[in-house]
Amino acid sequence: MIGVDESRVIKVINRCRGKGGFVNQEISKNSNFIRDFEFSSVDIIRLVVELENEFDVEIDDGDLLIEKLGTYYGIIEVVKNAMSK
Repeated sequence: MIGVDESRVIKVINRCRGKGGFVNQEISKNSNFIRDFEFSSVDIIRLVVELENEFDVEIDDGDLLIEKLGTYYGIIEVVKNAMSK
């Protein structure tokens, strides 16, 4: 099983949060980016692009669902999936 360096994921999330001027809140495994950090759909797409660049992967179209990308846990799973290809 492929592991994901979660510190890199958090770095990317914080970079995206900073661009939107989001409130500096703690990121947890249960964080919901839309509810907790007020990410818009555009912010989520920005996050996907930043993750692809950070991990040098391409996230599958099938994983580009808000249900998968809207939570911290979901993002980790999507990156794991992309890294395993």
